[in-house]
Amino acid sequence: MNKSELKQIQNMLLERKMEILGKLLEEHETYVQHLKTETGDLADEAYDVIERDLAYDLSIAEKTELEEINEALRKIEEGTYGICEDCGEKIPVERLKVKPYARYCIKCKEKRERKKILRSHIEE
Repeated sequence: MNKSELKQIQNMLLERKMEILGKLLEEHETYVQHLKTETGDLADEAYDVIERDLAYDLSIAEKTELEEINEALRKIEEGTYGICEDCGEKIPVERLKVKPYARYCIKCKEKRERKKILRSHIEE
């Protein structure tokens, strides 16, 4: 990967990080505002609970993505970015452009997915 490609990916990571942080801040402000107002009847309260739960679930996924982005940015700073954490081979630039916080090459990611599926079948 050349410096230009690395800089492009770093910018992608930083842009996505800002999107997530902005959305989380907006959700937090909405939640705080909601707490300050009173809801009407029981149906409204039930809807509000469902809406909050959905926002919470989405924010967990975004928090996870944010952690992955921060890890990728750390690796860029250290000079270890783009190396598969399992096999130690370089992750193809094409993969990193699609998923800039990828930790594994396609081969190792597929192997991990197969193991995960196998484990879930065994647990059933």
